Amino acid sequence: MVIMDWLATRCPEAAYAMKVDSDMFLNIDNLVMMLQKPDIPKLNYLTGMLMRNRPVNPLKELQVVRPCGDVPGAFIPHLHSGHGYVFSNDLPEKIVEASKSIHYFTIEDAYVGACMKKLGLSPQSPPNPSKFKAYNTKFNRCEYSKIITYILGSPKQLVDYWKDLKRPEPPFVGATLWTEVEQLKRPWLNLLLFCLLLFCLVLLVFCSSNSLSWWDSFPLKDRYQRFINPVHRPPLYRDRSKDRVQLNETTEQTTLPPTVPPKALQFHRAYPRNYHFVMDNKEVCKTKTPFLVLMVPVAPKNVAARDAIRQTWGNSSEV
Repeated sequence: MVIMDWLATRCPEAAYAMKVDSDMFLNIDNLVMMLQKPDIPKLNYLTGMLMRNRPVNPLKELQVVRPCGDVPGAFIPHLHSGHGYVFSNDLPEKIVEASKSIHYFTIEDAYVGACMKKLGLSPQSPPNPSKFKAYNTKFNRCEYSKIITYILGSPKQLVDYWKDLKRPEPPFVGATLWTEVEQLKRPWLNLLLFCLLLFCLVLLVFCSSNSLSWWDSFPLKDRYQRFINPVHRPPLYRDRSKDRVQLNETTEQTTLPPTVPPKALQFHRAYPRNYHFVMDNKEVCKTKTPFLVLMVPVAPKNVAARDAIRQTWGNSSEV
């Protein structure tokens, strides 16, 4: 909400803004080209990697901050990934205003989604959803030239991938040769799979029922425990598909008990506005009227991430 308030009060002249995490690969060229398309809305627009019917539960994760009482439940069917989402710059002021009547919790993308729902708005699918990617396992120069965002694993990856992408030769050089190599490898792969299948069939015929008598020697309970009962996954990998967002849907301020001070009437930390911005030059946006402003939250001690961003997409002149 502090980011949204800064955009609303310090840089309302910008056409668009984007909140992007510090571990993201951001292709500025593709993002600007997408936003310059004539069919992209100029107002009430928020897009990115959408997560439909994939809610979360801040109470279950112990990440919710409740100033008072229990928080009624609600389901947000259309969420956007908080790793990187772009929005028209008329939304920050509206989102901040809507947040005054919504309980604060620390799952940022879900909270912004709750504010959007309060405004009667929903995130919109980008023109090409495949350009907003999740985690990546390996670098492909051709693919990275087409996408807008990718989640990376380290600042070093960001710098290395960026340098490779910005090499002078076109990103598609070698793509045709690689395709031809793959086509040559495919018949050999099919032959290998056929031989493997044939080997399995021969092995199955060879193993008669007598040779499998050792299996019958196991007690039924042991067989079940050894081969059927799955190993329990650790809590880190639990299924989150049925989690739900907990939020307050009322349009009026919640009545607090007498023991709660009046300052707690404001649900989130952006109020009252008694904070000080280090970057507080309002004249910069007025004179330059930027097309796109990038807002990147970075931990104070994460110097490597800040340096990597400044060496890569954070140093682009298009923004």
